Amino acid sequence: VFAAALLWKKLPVNSTDPKSLETAKQDIAHIKNKILTFTSEPKPLLQRDEIYIAHMFSTDGAQASADNAKFRYFIPKEGAILWTDNFAIPTSSHQVDEAYRFIDFFLEPEHALELALNNHVATTNKTARARLPKSATDNPNFYPQKELLDRLQMMDDLGSELSKLNQMWTELKSY
Repeated sequence: VFAAALLWKKLPVNSTDPKSLETAKQDIAHIKNKILTFTSEPKPLLQRDEIYIAHMFSTDGAQASADNAKFRYFIPKEGAILWTDNFAIPTSSHQVDEAYRFIDFFLEPEHALELALNNHVATTNKTARARLPKSATDNPNFYPQKELLDRLQMMDDLGSELSKLNQMWTELKSY
């Protein structure tokens, strides 16, 4: 939510500047009484017609749109968070060979294609992407043009600054 408020003010989502964060907090506080709930899982509320607009993860938004034509997923003109899923093998793993086989399975073009189509996500697998229907590759929500891509930001690990942001969020939710 803080990232959206910062984007709205054309500020970096990774800002740790106290003045910028306080402004974002005040902006959220100002509209808080107009927001039904703060949840990371708004899709069920949309599906039950309990809410009509939501700030949500892109995969949930795309799935809600696919499930019901009255919903439309879009990236706000102000921008959004750019994210990527990754595969990683913990150094403490006792099943490294199995982990590599698992990763290799999803890197195979037919499985990468299935993942992209079933989960409404982009794929970085060039062979799988070449097999996607034009409706998917032309969808700017998954393959944005440079102009939109320039407005997307990756979130950084804020380290010890995250505790300050968490405190501000707790304060916001408590009044």
